[in-house]
Amino acid sequence: MKDAWDSVGAMLQAQAARLGAKTALIEAGSGRAFTYEELASSAARWAVRLKSLGVRRGQRVAAAPENEAAWIHALLGLWWMGAVPILVDPRLKAGEAGALLQACGAQALLCLDGRDLWPSLRGRWRKLRSAAPRRGAPRTPPAPLAGGAPALIWPTS
Repeated sequence: MKDAWDSVGAMLQAQAARLGAKTALIEAGSGRAFTYEELASSAARWAVRLKSLGVRRGQRVAAAPENEAAWIHALLGLWWMGAVPILVDPRLKAGEAGALLQACGAQALLCLDGRDLWPSLRGRWRKLRSAAPRRGAPRTPPAPLAGGAPALIWPTS
């Protein structure tokens, strides 16, 4: 059986319905396991949270993910709502990161848990400072994008 999904949100919802309590993700450092249901629920909460921070469909949002499950959840939330994540290597120097953000047209930079990798970039890009949404937070995300919607993959290193 071949699965076909119109969007990341639709894929997460379908996998959660089909695989539910099976393990979808294991965080490397902590060994914490997340089920398909938890992953879909968390991504939906992230989509709502990011929308509340002003992120809109089609916006390019830079992120410098570290090896933590929270970043997977946040990135899935960005894809779910139709934003375009631009992945930036967190080891870049501020000048290199700034040049990359400018070249790719990033409109915001996602910073998790108050971390600020490049303080000198303040004011040039809107920084979305966010803690992970709490369980029980609203989880009615924007509708997933319809099939055929454009996607951008931007190599960063």
